[in-house]
Amino acid sequence: MGNVNDCTDVNDLKYSSSSCNAKLIKPRTLGECKNWPKYPRATKGPVVIKVPVVLSEFTVQIDFESVIKLEEPALEIKRIKKNVYLTQCKLIPKTDKLFIRGFIRKNIEYSTVQCADKNGINGEIKHTTVKVPFECVTRVPFMIYPKFDPRMPQSEIEMFDPELLGRKATEQDFQDFEIFNEEVRCELVYAKICEEDIEEDQTAIKDSPDEHTFQILTEKVVLYLKLKLLQDQQVKVSGYDAVDSDMQEGDFVKEFNPFEDIDEVNKE
Repeated sequence: MGNVNDCTDVNDLKYSSSSCNAKLIKPRTLGECKNWPKYPRATKGPVVIKVPVVLSEFTVQIDFESVIKLEEPALEIKRIKKNVYLTQCKLIPKTDKLFIRGFIRKNIEYSTVQCADKNGINGEIKHTTVKVPFECVTRVPFMIYPKFDPRMPQSEIEMFDPELLGRKATEQDFQDFEIFNEEVRCELVYAKICEEDIEEDQTAIKDSPDEHTFQILTEKVVLYLKLKLLQDQQVKVSGYDAVDSDMQEGDFVKEFNPFEDIDEVNKE
């Protein structure tokens, strides 16, 4: 980096058209592909199906603060791209407590100062990427409670000894019964981030008293997460109605014909 006041006029730069490597490569227009609507084949009810059941859907608010140090002093923030990731969303069985943990990935683009004078400031665009963690515990308002069955205690079966007329001491029999429950899963529906960025260490720029640089940011964040808790459960489906008046009930339950699609295509 040269002298901060050593500015180069953009009109003095020389450009050559032969040095440009960017160009359009192989453009083409795609035609539309034809399709045919098909009604789904389904088993006629009533039936019992195993599907994800929505146990709860709610929005949780998480407030936190973070301090970020940039790689170089910045003149101003140009853009902050943010993405939310959850690394833990765990419900404790037989309770209504949900443990949440994750982070916000922030890519901060900012302008730097390479040279400055009374007429203007020149510099480059830099970026810094950080992962800001957050965690909390919240109480879940259940619409439907999850199903958890405990493991049964071990039972012992005693045998009769006809010679001793009592318990047979040379033989022991045990019975164990394990139940494997479906895990409660967490689904992130959306994330909303409201934040305020505060410049902490402002340093005035020589020859530009109205401008300053900074390197440390304090961020105050209010994060809203809409979560959905799901558990696979068996659900009874009583039946269904025809989708429209032109469709007969038999269209849903007819046997699969592998040549039906081919016949319809040939008719077109």
